[in-house]
Amino acid sequence: MKIKGFQLKDYFSKAGKTVFGFLFYGSDLGAVQSCAGNVLDYLKAQEKSLEQVVLTNDMIKENPSLLKEEANSIS
Repeated sequence: MKIKGFQLKDYFSKAGKTVFGFLFYGSDLGAVQSCAGNVLDYLKAQEKSLEQVVLTNDMIKENPSLLKEEANSIS
């Protein structure tokens, strides 16, 4: 599902515990970091055992399967 930054608050009120991960991307790094920060702040308030993995563009270019490996590692 694709969610725009302005839709985050509404999304969280409906999502429940069915979301296992978020992927943030875009050409505006500041906007991407802001959205990611907002999501992390919300999740940290809800869940104390939050696991955060940051994959950079360079990391994925070097090892394209890294994103899939990280997604599959979620229990």
